[in-house]
Amino acid sequence: MKIKGGLADKRGFSMIEILVVISIIGIISVVATVYVRKSFNQARDSQRLNDIRQLQNALERYANDNNEAGYPEAQELIPGKPLISKDGVETYMKAIPSNPKPRTEGTGGCGDKEYKYTKTANGKSYVIQYCLVQGVSNIPGGDCVAMPTITCVPGIEGGCKCNEISKPCCGYCGEGSTCGGGVLFAKNYRIGGANGSNFDLITPQHPCNFAGNDCSSDFDGAQNRQRWGDLGLVTSANSTNDGSKNTDTLISLNGISAAKDCSNLAHKDFMDWYLPSSEELRLFLTKANDNIGGLRGGISGSPSYWSSTEDSSNQAFVVTFNGSNPVTSRVDKTNTNFVRCIRK
Repeated sequence: MKIKGGLADKRGFSMIEILVVISIIGIISVVATVYVRKSFNQARDSQRLNDIRQLQNALERYANDNNEAGYPEAQELIPGKPLISKDGVETYMKAIPSNPKPRTEGTGGCGDKEYKYTKTANGKSYVIQYCLVQGVSNIPGGDCVAMPTITCVPGIEGGCKCNEISKPCCGYCGEGSTCGGGVLFAKNYRIGGANGSNFDLITPQHPCNFAGNDCSSDFDGAQNRQRWGDLGLVTSANSTNDGSKNTDTLISLNGISAAKDCSNLAHKDFMDWYLPSSEELRLFLTKANDNIGGLRGGISGSPSYWSSTEDSSNQAFVVTFNGSNPVTSRVDKTNTNFVRCIRK
């Protein structure tokens, strides 16, 4: 050992060595932080899926006990509050789950919001909108929806996997998307003015021969000519906006051929097709093209389609397809005109 000035020659760490060590510690810290955050996000996402499944179970038990009303109203599902029967006897869920926080970290682009539950108009279905921050297993992060028997449809088209024709339309798919047994041709169609309800309107994606209950063959949807009904009978099916309501009225009567064609249609596992009202039909024909509605160019003449809207005891409204400006007119109920069905 060399002695200089009576002290040992002690060497310390160089600046480069110190910086390398600091960098390594920093990298390890970042990796550890990311891993921990990812683990926490996945844990919260797992909790979200568990919340949704438990809520779905409660909703099914509620619907089974309320055959007429179906699923509960949105105001019955308050985070932290119980879901109980109308008479207050049965408790289906002790506390409606709240979306765990934090909600916006990770790759999913989720907002700071609660689970959103929406009941369909007829009460027979629902949609729960929620979001996975990180994603779980093979489910990516992003917007998801839950529907009866379906826990998660990953974030496609703004949260709805619209191209699965056998599943309900999620209510916020884009026009032209295939969903709900057909193609979405009108978003948020409103019935009843400012206090009315919004619906998405759908028509079979493929042209249909409704008389033969065939929606797979190469018809234009106008091959089926029918009479509207009998003369001299006032049916009260006079709504210009709600074809579903009109159709319900008409199918209770004998001899209403056009409405019964749609009411009897079973296509893509959906059986709630109806004859559109005059305004719904105008909207459909305005938007109809090769992608929306299946109407093709080359239809001879200007075909007229029956609406479900009655004008008088002897006449009902038809809408004539002549391009971008469909014309509504009154004709005798015993005339034969084309039939086109839609659903909400």
